[in-house]
Amino acid sequence: MKYEKVSFHRIALIIPASRIGLCFFRSLLLVIMLCTSGVALFAQAPHISYTTPQVLLRNSVIVPISPSNSGGAILPLTYGQVTLLTGSGTSGNADGTGASASFNGPSGMAVDASGNVYVAAKGSNTIRKITPAGVVTLIAGQTGFSGQGDVDNSTGTNAKFSEPWDLVIHPDGSCLYVADKLNDKIRRVSLTAPYAVSTLAGTGSPGRADHASTATAATFESPEGIAIYESGGVYYL
Repeated sequence: MKYEKVSFHRIALIIPASRIGLCFFRSLLLVIMLCTSGVALFAQAPHISYTTPQVLLRNSVIVPISPSNSGGAILPLTYGQVTLLTGSGTSGNADGTGASASFNGPSGMAVDASGNVYVAAKGSNTIRKITPAGVVTLIAGQTGFSGQGDVDNSTGTNAKFSEPWDLVIHPDGSCLYVADKLNDKIRRVSLTAPYAVSTLAGTGSPGRADHASTATAATFESPEGIAIYESGGVYYL
């Protein structure tokens, strides 16, 4: 993934020459480039081949090599094209479809295997979901209400965050892990309704202490980023 800051309150799709890019613009915005496989982009991936070897004789005209495609059709994409996925371009918190939705300071995102985009909106203290069709809904957090010192084990819009800056999806797609900056915690959000929210790690007090056995006894100081990978069933944040 590649991140780059621009400024628009929108989410767009960029198609560069070598990859499909999902771009997330924020008022202080994020662009994220996602490489996709042929399976994700085409019903059947193209399979391009050339007749080889080609014999070229000195002082003779070089005949262009013509490719053959034994796979699926190549979509008529215009490389470098940018299209709007969602966002009005104005700061706000409205759910909706496409340009009727609005965002307030989104600062992190993740995409699941079905193409749904999850957004950490630090400006509104919420977690938003965007379907591949561009439909935006609120799944967790209370718009505009900071949740410092909040009670865990709440659900959906009853939960509170305090500037959620970044998030990742668990490899099995069951939940999100959120870097809850001003709560000094790593939060877990179930992706099954009613979207239970709990603390994965952190006491809620700023610090840098590790803990050998209890994640909620460790401390963090304003976490702004998060990453995850699988190694023998152990996940590292």
